[in-house]
Amino acid sequence: MPAADLALIMRALGIGLAVEALNRPGEINPRLYGDFLALIAGQLEAGAPAR
Repeated sequence: MPAADLALIMRALGIGLAVEALNRPGEINPRLYGDFLALIAGQLEAGAPAR
C-alpha cells in the first residue's frame, strides 16, 4: 500500500473519531486513536505484509 494512501486512511480515521467524540462526549476513549496507530506501527515494524 502506498504511504500516501496509508496516511489518508489514518487521517480520515482520526477525523472520524474526533467527530464521534464531539457527538458523544465522554464515551470515546481519548487514547483510542493513538493506541490504534501504535498497533499499526507495531505491525509495520514487525514486517507484516501490507495489502
